[in-house]
Amino acid sequence: MRDHLLAAGHELSRCTLKMAGEPHPLAVDLVDLSSGRLVVARGTTSRPALQEAIGELLDLGGLFGDTLTKTLLVPKPPDSDLTGLLSRLGIAWLWPRGADFCEGTRCPA
Repeated sequence: MRDHLLAAGHELSRCTLKMAGEPHPLAVDLVDLSSGRLVVARGTTSRPALQEAIGELLDLGGLFGDTLTKTLLVPKPPDSDLTGLLSRLGIAWLWPRGADFCEGTRCPA
């Protein structure tokens, strides 16, 4: 996804946040400054992986003042009950299809 966004001219950042009281900095997978997205990636759509990602997005989103669109990058569409949960929480989800990416059920032509 990073290469895809860079090729489209997006300004991207990967950062770590040092939090008081935390022994290790919090790593942020990707911030797309051009589209205002906070992206957390998972290599699976298993329920535990998505539950962890949701918590991470909610936590990190608050640290950015909830100004960025919380976005989950997954390898394939999650099960419908999980996509319903993501929608209720205001979390977008992206998945690759060919050389492009679909957002939710919307895929480029």
